[in-house]
Amino acid sequence: MKKKLIKFLLYSIGALVLIYGSIWLLSQFNEAFPTYFTVYTEDFNEDSFNKISIGDDRKLVESLIGKPLLESTTNVNRDSIQIVYWYSKNKYYGFSYDLIYISFYDDKVSSIKRMVVMD
Repeated sequence: MKKKLIKFLLYSIGALVLIYGSIWLLSQFNEAFPTYFTVYTEDFNEDSFNKISIGDDRKLVESLIGKPLLESTTNVNRDSIQIVYWYSKNKYYGFSYDLIYISFYDDKVSSIKRMVVMD
């Protein structure tokens, strides 16, 4: 009887460790692979994205497809700052995602790039 109780307790502890360990591991997945669950902003849609062209104002871009998921700023030289808006979505159900980045100089669109990135 004592052996059965010890065996039951060990199996119970092992099961709890396995369950809580799995939950913890899944909670860390998004930090290890940040692009895996990426979605476009709520305002993003393909028709609006296709309306953007070189020379458009930054505020127009935000009104068409929403704020970016990430914004980066780079000093190109003393007089010029480049701002890049990043939009991405994991729509391939794996470790690749659709990436859009729009560069601005003087608050005007200077380039639009779209690609599939392998993570």
